Amino acid sequence: MAFVANSVVTSSQLLQMESVQYRITDEVTTDQTIYTALTGDPGGLFVAPMSGKVWVHISCAMRSDAAGIDSACGFELRRGPTVGVGTVIQAANDDDLLYVADNAARTQTGIDCFVAGLTPKAVYNVRLLYKRVGASSIARFYNRLISVRPA
Repeated sequence: MAFVANSVVTSSQLLQMESVQYRITDEVTTDQTIYTALTGDPGGLFVAPMSGKVWVHISCAMRSDAAGIDSACGFELRRGPTVGVGTVIQAANDDDLLYVADNAARTQTGIDCFVAGLTPKAVYNVRLLYKRVGASSIARFYNRLISVRPA
């Protein structure tokens, strides 16, 4: 299934979950100090498996434009068939994130996050969110990926 920003589908259009993956290679930037969505974010829909448990994998290359600036990439998971809309199940946070410190060279990193308590066969959506940490400058993000697989 290809991801289209702000796409809406019904649960009858989705099959029982196996794995889904959404990747965007374009660069995006932010000067925001709170987690924010950016144009062209990878994200999409999935149907929760019967276990109600999934692994969410996020991966991103990051860097910043100045010393003392850190780049952070997290994810959010919501219940509902529209990306970025619905009840928040897992908010972007500073525990489950990718982080590149102090104007490091462009660095690709990834993490797996476990999410439980999902309603089996319900439709959920996931997307990446970004922020900069530190003095005023720009954080840059490339080669962004989010995938979901049953646990």
